[in-house]
Amino acid sequence: MIKKTILSVALVCGFMTSQATDYLINPNLSADGVGTKVTYKERTFVVGQTAFATFAEFNAVSPEVNSSLYVAPGTYSENVTFTTPGLKVLGSNAYRDWTVTRTSESVITGVMNLNASNIQVNGFKFTGAGRISAKSGTNASPHSGITVKYNHFANSTLARSLGTPLVGIGTRYTNENANATISQRQYSGSVVAHNYFEGSSSHIANAVVLAGVYGTTNVTDNYFYDGGTSVHIDNGQGNINIYHNVFKNVGVTTSTAPDG
Repeated sequence: MIKKTILSVALVCGFMTSQATDYLINPNLSADGVGTKVTYKERTFVVGQTAFATFAEFNAVSPEVNSSLYVAPGTYSENVTFTTPGLKVLGSNAYRDWTVTRTSESVITGVMNLNASNIQVNGFKFTGAGRISAKSGTNASPHSGITVKYNHFANSTLARSLGTPLVGIGTRYTNENANATISQRQYSGSVVAHNYFEGSSSHIANAVVLAGVYGTTNVTDNYFYDGGTSVHIDNGQGNINIYHNVFKNVGVTTSTAPDG
């Protein structure tokens, strides 16, 4: 009986430690006291523990690996760096394709830096200076599984530059370093899918830049409308699948600094 009891406790402890946590960011929580329970998408969160008003407050609690971060509608202007492996960052329109009507948006006007493997950004609207950047993976310490899905990019104020695209995965190297080992095999298993990249004559930001990707990389089911370069690849290896995308008016001469 003693051996069975010890085994049972060990199994329970192992199960409990494997549970991921759900977190919430809502800019309207500042008036609520610490410890207050709030509900979002049929989930209950506790202010100061699993619910926060800013990304900085969320990062300060050292989030658990493989957790989900729900981001309520509102405008978020802070730059944020995510270092939690396996984190799903879910905006108010998560899993809503560009072909359907979207509800109130979680709007990002700053930079989302994805500095760990298997981070997913899903369901946001990026505007102004808003963009996604994953550049901490290197040839010596590569990252994997960066996923950008179901986001809407529009009305960007970014200049047309391969260094600051709307979605940038990997670090570009130029000149004598362009084909060096250091510039290769930085990111594997990257996915950019179901996003809407909306340009105009004044919106000339490049959409997607992939640098040093390897293994299998998928750029699928996106809508690219006007703006700068749609998809740019540097030192890509393995299988880079670019299919089932829509490219409309890309590089038309009515755009500022057109680039196909």
